[in-house]
Amino acid sequence: MNDSPAVPDSDRIPFGVFSPEIIESVPPKFFPTMVWGYFETEDSDGETGWIERTSDGASYSTILAQISGFLVETEAANTWVDSDDGSEDHADETAEPEDRTLSDLSGDVLVEEASAALSRLMVYPLPDGHEPTGRYVALICDDDPFESGNVELLNEDVSSELIEGLLRVAQTRFAETLSFSPFDDDADGADAADGSEATAEGQTSTESDRTAPATEVTFVLSGDPTSPPITTFGQIFDGWAFLPLPEDVDVSAVWSLVLTTDSEDVIRWYTRRTPLLDENLLVGALSRMTFERELELIDSFDQDDDEPSRLMRETIPELHSLVPDDSPTGPLDPRVASLATRSLPSTETAIVASLLLFGTDALGSSSVVCVRELTTDTVALGDSEIDGFEELGLYRSVLRDILRNGLGEF
Repeated sequence: MNDSPAVPDSDRIPFGVFSPEIIESVPPKFFPTMVWGYFETEDSDGETGWIERTSDGASYSTILAQISGFLVETEAANTWVDSDDGSEDHADETAEPEDRTLSDLSGDVLVEEASAALSRLMVYPLPDGHEPTGRYVALICDDDPFESGNVELLNEDVSSELIEGLLRVAQTRFAETLSFSPFDDDADGADAADGSEATAEGQTSTESDRTAPATEVTFVLSGDPTSPPITTFGQIFDGWAFLPLPEDVDVSAVWSLVLTTDSEDVIRWYTRRTPLLDENLLVGALSRMTFERELELIDSFDQDDDEPSRLMRETIPELHSLVPDDSPTGPLDPRVASLATRSLPSTETAIVASLLLFGTDALGSSSVVCVRELTTDTVALGDSEIDGFEELGLYRSVLRDILRNGLGEF
């Protein structure tokens, strides 16, 4: 749940009243000027859910930036469970006490001042009938978090996986709303404040506020209502040259992403598949390819030999890695060429294709082979290879469509 309270601005309450248990968690030398968080509540029917609250006057772009940063750290850790085995606590108990300076003696005063600063921030109260369960994930920032580094992510009785899930949803919502609002949080006075508050309280912009950019690229799925006639992969890729398929692979299903061009040089992407294709197998293969491609592209911006790559496991084997590069090429293997699929529009010419071949090897184990091929016409068009970033966007687009709509009718 993410309710917007039906109360006027004047009915906001101090954060110290809204969530008094967090006030004591503020570290010393910290003077919060904004707070954002998800707070779990329970209603009169015993149902629990999460409600979002943001303090008055908060910078939503700053909150988005900090949420994104914490998510990067979470993904870098890549742990299923918290790794704290208590050794640090043991070390703290046995360590010699440090010499306390005069500035250290003022710690209690600083904690009180920091707690008071957080307590005074104004937020909306909980909806009627809702009681807090005590679980929360809250981000508190000081005047200038980018300069001083005073940013804290506080939480109570929540797992690292739950924190990541909450922050991931918040990141998407903040980014979506800020994309259709002024870049400056303080711009346009009340208008900017109203738009920002909509983000904080769970409202979203309307469709009429959004203008989609024009594009010459069309993404057409094979499950369109007006399905083209049935053909074979051999006919679609007639005249193409492929490296040989490993002899021990028995191909039972194929999925392909095909780039085409027409007489007006308009580029379109199509998906084509065999009728016997397990949706879960396809989603699994595409998910892994998408994940690995994304990490590879991130690493490409920071080529430091001293740092390990984010990609710590082998990728899905491509055909070129299974056979020598100097192997003789020829028409598409009959095991694939004979499989049925839908034809491409007669006015368009395929120039680039990425195929996923599903089947079993000689031992009966499941096998997935990724094949990427280009026609000789591609060189003339200047597209000697698929751009990695475009490929990432295409795979993500395909995944979204399958997860929302399924594969559809063949």
